[in-house]
Formats: sequence, C-alpha cells, structure tokens
Amino acid sequence: MEIDVEHVEGPRAIAIMKLTGELDASCYQDAIEQSQELRSAGTKNLLLDLSDLSFMASSGLISLYNIAFTMRGDSIPDGESGWNVLHEIRDELANTTKKEAHLKLLSPQPRIEKTLKMTGFDKLIEIFSDRDEALRSFS
Repeated sequence: MEIDVEHVEGPRAIAIMKLTGELDASCYQDAIEQSQELRSAGTKNLLLDLSDLSFMASSGLISLYNIAFTMRGDSIPDGESGWNVLHEIRDELANTTKKEAHLKLLSPQPRIEKTLKMTGFDKLIEIFSDRDEALRSFS
C-alpha cells in the first residue's frame, strides 16, 4: 500500500491521506502510524481518500477504527488484544449516535463501501463522493 498526504489550508487545516493499493494485515499499521504522525504534528482533521484503495481486509477496519481514535485525540486500543479490538468496534458501532467530527472518508470503491455499510462503519464515519463537500463538512 502507498500513502500520500496533502495538506489543505483554509478556515480549518485539513490533511488528506490517500491510500493506494491494498489495506491488509501487512500494512494496516502503516496507516495508523501515519495518522498518529499527522496528529502529533498538529493535524486535527483528516480526510481519508480511499478512491485508489482496491482491497480492504478486516485489519483495514481495525486501522480505520484506530485512526478515528487518533483523530479524536484518544489513545488507540491495544492491538495485541486480538479479538477484543473487534469486540470493541462492534460495541461502539452498535451504540454510536454521532459520526466522527475529525475523520471523513472519500470515494471508497463500491466493494469497500459495501463492506463499510455492512459492518456499520458508515454510522461512525461519514462517507463522501465529492472532495469539496467532504472538506466543507469539517466544522
């Protein structure tokens, strides 16, 4: 997987992190680490561009969940706890009443968008098909 970062200046500074290739067990930590570096450097809002992501494994869902934690400013769950992370994700998705304010998704491929909707991630993280609309959505 390749990760490219673009910074958009305006009323609210936003980083766009574009993932290209496949997000799976071999690289999901890279996406988490990049989001942590951005947050440490002062990024508060992240638009995750999935338009060139061709495949996302279940580890990719864990990556998205951890990136959401990072952008909230929270500590990420212990990745070594295995299935417990998946149970935490399930519980949060079942009990969520509002979407993430500091993380949005842009243009996932149809197969990936179907996975996001099937797992309930679309209830936690807003999905946009228009970049400008996604950028305006950060408040």
